[in-house]
Amino acid sequence: MNAFRECEAYRPSFDLIDAFGAMVEPERAPGNQPLASGGQNARTNKGGAPDRPLNTILYGPPGTGKTYATARHCVDICDGGTPGSDAAIWDRYRELVKEARVEFVTFHQSYGYEEFVQGLRPKTSGGAGFHLKTRDGVLKRIADRARGSDDAHVLVIDEINRANVSKVLGELVTLLEDDKREGAEHEIAVTLPHSGDRFTLPENLHILGTMNTADRSIALLDTALRRRFSFEEMPPKPELLEAAKEATGIDLPKVLSTINDRLEWFLDRNHLIGHAWLMSARTKADVDRIMHDKIVPLIAEYFHNDRNKVRAVLGGTDDFVPRKSLSPPPGVEDDRGEDRYRWPPTPKSFADGAYDRLVAGSSAGDGESDES
Repeated sequence: MNAFRECEAYRPSFDLIDAFGAMVEPERAPGNQPLASGGQNARTNKGGAPDRPLNTILYGPPGTGKTYATARHCVDICDGGTPGSDAAIWDRYRELVKEARVEFVTFHQSYGYEEFVQGLRPKTSGGAGFHLKTRDGVLKRIADRARGSDDAHVLVIDEINRANVSKVLGELVTLLEDDKREGAEHEIAVTLPHSGDRFTLPENLHILGTMNTADRSIALLDTALRRRFSFEEMPPKPELLEAAKEATGIDLPKVLSTINDRLEWFLDRNHLIGHAWLMSARTKADVDRIMHDKIVPLIAEYFHNDRNKVRAVLGGTDDFVPRKSLSPPPGVEDDRGEDRYRWPPTPKSFADGAYDRLVAGSSAGDGESDES
């Protein structure tokens, strides 16, 4: 671009562009910031931490600490900072929930507008009949509380990508934008269909969502939703497993990195394994239990129980995914030219050196016991 500016033939055009930009760009007041990612204005919001978008989605594969990050974000939004320890963050988060400044809801396939915004519920009137009564959903309840307060409020939507978000939000998707909030330059109010109430979203209400990328990719989210949220990635962080490595004697950062490298080769970066499950491990028995109960089943789910691929990801040996060769039944000629296997259950504990062999991988036939 600089080369074009320096060219005599183009200089008048760039002078005109610069002059026009100076006329149309308003002067920013102190503290106002450019737009943040996802179309959100990272200004200082009423009652909240400065330079924080109003709508954020934390996304990443399973086990990357999204739940903890949610609590930390809530405290930071409401208090303008966080205490030093994890325990103190959780204590403060629970206080905010009791103060009704934080609400938590989990989306699912059958979740709808009536539960989230406002719906109708039958109410008996003493006789045989009933009438329909308007009932506010979680979004309207916390919005009404925030509107009557100077403090920041946070609505946490766990698994935001599991519901039909367009159906759940309805006409309110427009109100999410910073400049459409109550008191903003382009404030928009909608009329709720059941009660007829005029409704806006206050500027001190933050929406914080979490999204498991193994369930659904960001690319598949509704476009209108994506451009109204900032997205904060929560990737696996093997480096956080150093304490668990010291305690267990197992190179857990290397184990996790190796598993994820192989998963990304087979699938993509949305289908990885997070570090959070392994952070509490203090013995080899802890690691074995987590592998058996959490990690191996999740990898099997990723591959729709294709045990050959699960075995390959876990080192290609019998340590985690044992197999036994099957011979053809009598009188049956095996003309498929490939081996067939029986797949015994995953053992609940793993042999010494199993995690080293997982990292090293197996050449064809190494570490196998395919006898029938």
